[in-house]
Amino acid sequence: MAKKPVQESIPTPKLAPLKVLEEVINILIDEDNWCRGAFARDGLDERCNATDPIACKYCVLGAIRAVTNNEVDAFLKINNKIIEVLKVQSTAIWNDSMVVNHAEMIAGLQKVYNVWREEA
Repeated sequence: MAKKPVQESIPTPKLAPLKVLEEVINILIDEDNWCRGAFARDGLDERCNATDPIACKYCVLGAIRAVTNNEVDAFLKINNKIIEVLKVQSTAIWNDSMVVNHAEMIAGLQKVYNVWREEA
């Protein structure tokens, strides 16, 4: 069973981007919690909203949405940092690319986290 995001652990309303990214990595580190082609999927592998309680698999952006509960400022800040650090066209295209495997996706998120932490 996929790990569920824990919104209570994230400070609100001003979400700390590094804390959010850390939780996203913690969710996606288990390959069974990761998906492509949808923000989120349920236990039957059907598309669903990332904040829906039935969601159990997430793409990178879906995991950010789930952890932030769709908080726009945090979502945009983290998405923009991923694009900047990884030098990708878009986070969605990068996540869904068949040339990026799970290990590379996690390594990319960890790189973003480490760069951001050093800048703080």
